Amino acid sequence: MKVRRVRRIGCVLAFVAFCGASPALAEEPMPALAETPAAEADDWFERATFALTHGDPAAGRAIVQQAADTGDPEALNALALYVESGVGGEADPLRALELLESALAKGSQAANLNLGLRLLGPDQSHAQHARGAELLDEVYAESKEPMKAIAAGHLGRAYAFGLGVTRDIPKGARLLEEGAALPEADPGVLFLAARARQQGWEGVEPDPERSAAYFRRAAEGGHPAAQWHYGMVLLHGEPKDEIGAYMWIRKAAEGGDLRGMLSTAVMLATGEGVGENDPEARTWYERAANDFASAHALRGLGGMLLTGEGGAKDAARGWAYITLAADAGEEAAKVGREHFLGRVSARDRRKAKKIAPVWIAEHGKPSLLE
Repeated sequence: MKVRRVRRIGCVLAFVAFCGASPALAEEPMPALAETPAAEADDWFERATFALTHGDPAAGRAIVQQAADTGDPEALNALALYVESGVGGEADPLRALELLESALAKGSQAANLNLGLRLLGPDQSHAQHARGAELLDEVYAESKEPMKAIAAGHLGRAYAFGLGVTRDIPKGARLLEEGAALPEADPGVLFLAARARQQGWEGVEPDPERSAAYFRRAAEGGHPAAQWHYGMVLLHGEPKDEIGAYMWIRKAAEGGDLRGMLSTAVMLATGEGVGENDPEARTWYERAANDFASAHALRGLGGMLLTGEGGAKDAARGWAYITLAADAGEEAAKVGREHFLGRVSARDRRKAKKIAPVWIAEHGKPSLLE
């Protein structure tokens, strides 16, 4: 297979999906699809890129569609990018996969990589995972940089999680670090490489400094879990950087990371790295509780409602929430329930018994997931 240089289409074409986590490994986002090789793009590529960068994605998609209609394999690959992400028109993931299959059949190496990445997605079967790993293995064996390193990183994910291959954590960690060596490595690959060095996965020597560097790069790439981890590195490092820690942890919270939300609430409530702000702390606890049915968040919110910190006091709702958290097994909530037992009236406890099932019906049973 001929080796081609990968060319960027532009930052407009960035895709983020999520793959499921193994019990031993944290979740990580899937990568952006690789862009069309310049050597095969010719005039349609330049015209489409011009349209994109000048604010007319629909025109860019139309140009690529015209080229794809001629059977150009790289145009078919590029069109899959537009269709996958909904740039310039409607998103259609199933059609994007069909386009990648067509591009692959016609010899597009970028489609080989892209299809491999997509077949390793969370909604794919074991057989599809196996084919995805096989396609990435072909790219890894037959390509030069940067495609070789891109394939390595995501083959590493496959081996670390056992996606379509026999699980081999040492091999997965080695391949993840090959992918992390790219100057613009995928944030999900960087995150897993960081976790491997942080936790000392099987066959991997722990390396806090390398782990922190990977976390930072992944955080800068917008990976919410990496932002939380890097914030915690700063919070507990020597020297300690509370302000920097809060900045990254807050980014994680705003990106939808549960631990980011919980830590943001705690830091706002205690004034660590930021001015104390109880009302905002209450807001983050409530968001984490509602979005994730977090027992930890319910305990924090319940305590603030019982004491009136950050807003109006509501003993019935506070008791309901702290009881829900305690019943879910949250140890601090069990202690809190004992602490507040004599301070909550029988009337408020009766009200709480009606509040709790309504909350569960709306948000689900609380869990200890963090």
